[in-house]
Amino acid sequence: MPPMRRALASVAHFRPNRRNLPVLLVVAMALLGTAHILVRTWTYGAAVGYDATRYLAAAENLAAGAGLISFDGRQYTHWPPLFPMLLAFFEYIGFGAEEAGRWMNGILFGLIILVSGIWLLRTLRSRLLALGATCAILVAFSLTDRSSYLMTEPLFILLLLLGLIQMETFLKSGKNTPLVLAALCFGLAAVTRYAGITGIAFGFLMALAGRGRFGGRLKSGLTLGVIASIPLLAVLLYNQVISGTLAGDRSFASGQSLLVSLRQTLSVFDQWVTLNRYQDYFEFFYIPVGIVLGIMCFMVFLVVFRHEKIQNDIHTILTFGLFPVVYLGMIIIIVPLSAGAPIDDRYLLPVYVPILLISAVFLDKFLSIDKISILYKWIPVSIIVIGIMVHIGFSVERNVSDTSEALKQGYKGQLWNTAYWDEPEVISWLENNDIYGKIYSRAFDLIWYRSQRSMIDRGYFWLGGYFWLDETLPGLLEAVEEKPHPSHVVLVNTGPVPHASYAETIHFLPGVEIVAELSDGGVYRFPAGWRFDEESYRANVARYLSEITEESGERVASDEFDVFVNGRTLVYAREPCVPADMEAWFFVHIDPDDPDDLPEKRRRWGFDNLDFLFTRHRQATWFGEKCLAVLDLPDYGIAAIRTGQYDDTGQLWSVEFALPDQGESSPPPR
Repeated sequence: MPPMRRALASVAHFRPNRRNLPVLLVVAMALLGTAHILVRTWTYGAAVGYDATRYLAAAENLAAGAGLISFDGRQYTHWPPLFPMLLAFFEYIGFGAEEAGRWMNGILFGLIILVSGIWLLRTLRSRLLALGATCAILVAFSLTDRSSYLMTEPLFILLLLLGLIQMETFLKSGKNTPLVLAALCFGLAAVTRYAGITGIAFGFLMALAGRGRFGGRLKSGLTLGVIASIPLLAVLLYNQVISGTLAGDRSFASGQSLLVSLRQTLSVFDQWVTLNRYQDYFEFFYIPVGIVLGIMCFMVFLVVFRHEKIQNDIHTILTFGLFPVVYLGMIIIIVPLSAGAPIDDRYLLPVYVPILLISAVFLDKFLSIDKISILYKWIPVSIIVIGIMVHIGFSVERNVSDTSEALKQGYKGQLWNTAYWDEPEVISWLENNDIYGKIYSRAFDLIWYRSQRSMIDRGYFWLGGYFWLDETLPGLLEAVEEKPHPSHVVLVNTGPVPHASYAETIHFLPGVEIVAELSDGGVYRFPAGWRFDEESYRANVARYLSEITEESGERVASDEFDVFVNGRTLVYAREPCVPADMEAWFFVHIDPDDPDDLPEKRRRWGFDNLDFLFTRHRQATWFGEKCLAVLDLPDYGIAAIRTGQYDDTGQLWSVEFALPDQGESSPPPR
């Protein structure tokens, strides 16, 4: 009987029994994981932000025959091309890149669960432990969270996982087929995210640790390295030819120390374990948790490696145990040098599944050793199992609440496809008003996404970053001063919360015309020949801030920051102050006199949310040792205001007060 016919016949005659029940449960969990992602993204689609708009733009341009070009007209080189190429295929056949990405990530998440579950059933002696570990992957909040974005993580994680499994098979069998398959998986991972080069390096090292003489092992390592490197080398050569760079502009190293990178890494582990639930009580909760878990894991490690049965699974332990070490080491060293951003959950997520799998292997081996006393065996196991059950319960609760929130208003408020941006006023204004000259915008990705790509030919020019004097404003000023157009129009649009994150710095620039100011942004015109006068700018800012805080402002609260009210303006002042004091988010929650006065999208909350980040707000500079932030309040009646600051460790300070005067605030000087 032909193989295909035999396979179909076996499926047709399949009957569940106790032996294949665990496989059915793994398949059910994989389907449930896919359904979870699809339900979570049902109303507004997969979350779209900064990176996702570039994936979509590159995919749509490629499908249209224009090549891998981002929405700003630049070559798509900063990220590898596999993910947008897959989206482009679906766009080309009429499925739609954005909807295809949603389905693809949901299916990929299900495949991660399926592949992990089948591997666990094949590897572990305990079926119950294998199913429990698979369930932990199903409800892992970080995995479901990132799979709900239009991002590369699910594809990248699955390719690395498949590569590790094939690498394990090669080490056990010595056959060439799994070696080639591992090379293909690692190679595709490297053209999904550049961090996939870690998989290639790891595969080469593990091939050297294989069977046989050193010459044969070296040959295997070189074979894997060459096959896996071909796709990446082709991409890098293409990038060099079209853009003059191998992987886009990487000249923005963060300059942080290895110690800081290590601390950020431990904080991510804390986030995985505790879901940030204990940060209000224990600022460094991950330290005692890490010590306790480390001691128990070390005990299990010693016992397992002293047992003779461990030799049968040494290749499994080496593959899945060493990969997280190699990957984390490279991330901790390389990210501060090349990414210019702190190490976060997204960078470390690829090791989540391997760490969970190798932990299950160690626990399974520990339980299978008969010579250990019951007491010695079950005390640490009971602690671990109870901790895992509590974590799974918290993860389920968090996933349910996030799914409910996503269905109501979109996945994460700061992204572009949410209820916050259903009717963006500033984009509507641009679509209905004729403006002349180039448009410089820091929110061009939002414009491109929300305008249905309809305004791309109207003279827009991308300018990234935030408009504030110490960083991006000089870039804006340089662009305006050196491009002799009859007029210059600047769009400022910064964030999803109405009334918050205005680029009010422009208010203090002499000679700039305010064309339009709306709830979610503004349009400003720089006349021809305009030049930046820093002295006048600083004088305007200093005079205004002095006026609203020292002359007409009323101090209503004092904590880490003094809080003043001037009519409909809220002012935060601190002296002495350093830039680090302003890096934490400010929360501003307003209780209205009448809940019906709230914007419709926030009536169900019962209060208004005007949270903001200092460096994206009204005035983000400091004078000597004094720093200030200014917030315009909404025009409805206000009963009370709760405000303060918070960061990743929790709430830093807070105050609550009634609004003393609800009149008009002093306008900025012109």
